[in-house]
Amino acid sequence: MYNGLSNGKVGGEYMPTLKFQNEEEREYNRYLFDKGIIFVRWMLLVSIIFYLSFGILDVLLNVEYLNYFLFIRFLIILPFILVVLLASYHKLFFDFHQYILSILYVFASIGIVVMLILEPNQDTYTGGLFLVFGFGFFLLRIKWQFVAIGSFIVIMLYLILSFIYIPNEFQDTVIHSLFYVVFVFISIFGSFSQAVDQRKSYLHEMSLKDDKVSLERKIYENLIDLDNSNRITVYAIASLAESRDDFTGEHINRVGSLALKLAAQIDSSVYKKNSIEKKDFLQYIELSSTLHD
Repeated sequence: MYNGLSNGKVGGEYMPTLKFQNEEEREYNRYLFDKGIIFVRWMLLVSIIFYLSFGILDVLLNVEYLNYFLFIRFLIILPFILVVLLASYHKLFFDFHQYILSILYVFASIGIVVMLILEPNQDTYTGGLFLVFGFGFFLLRIKWQFVAIGSFIVIMLYLILSFIYIPNEFQDTVIHSLFYVVFVFISIFGSFSQAVDQRKSYLHEMSLKDDKVSLERKIYENLIDLDNSNRITVYAIASLAESRDDFTGEHINRVGSLALKLAAQIDSSVYKKNSIEKKDFLQYIELSSTLHD
């Protein structure tokens, strides 16, 4: 078990705390990264499809600033997502992926905010920002702290831009922002609970792994002890029988040595053909040859 974990009493049982040391935290982050990177790549692809598909909605809604909307979708957000997707295959992506994904999340959110400022009366884009928030909190595997900070930055920017460029709609912006804030707080609790469950699951998995290694080591040691005991028993019985012969002396040892040398000369293909490990067979033939009499 991890050395940096102290024990705490939870539910009447002593359980390890969820706090790691620096190196252990990095190992845990690597575990999450390896486990979730394929899912994140799929989600990036899905985000490309959905983000761009809403471009069709822009056309159907016949928005006034259609060219700006398409520019944001196709020439800013789309290339950004593609770059992140390609970068995810680089070995250095692990070290910076939380920051990169967080920046992508903020940029995608700001893109929706700009659309809200340009088309304040289109409730479609109000819902679009909810979708981006939910995507960031639960699908991109970003730490809840990063998403929370990014979300509040986006909401503040939305309020500032609204106050500057569409003051007549500022009251509606405040109302929308209140809903965004509540949604973000709900998402924080959900994302935090998910992070705690992941950490507990990881600790449980590592505990089982440690127990398994310990059990395998103990079984191996017992098998070695049993094998040594068997060898001693065989040699003792053989020596007892050999002690009746005054002329052969070290006959048992000579037979064992000669049998071992002969078996060692057998071509490896013979062992392979009979599905026998050469090392094991040499040990067995040396031991069993002592009982030739």
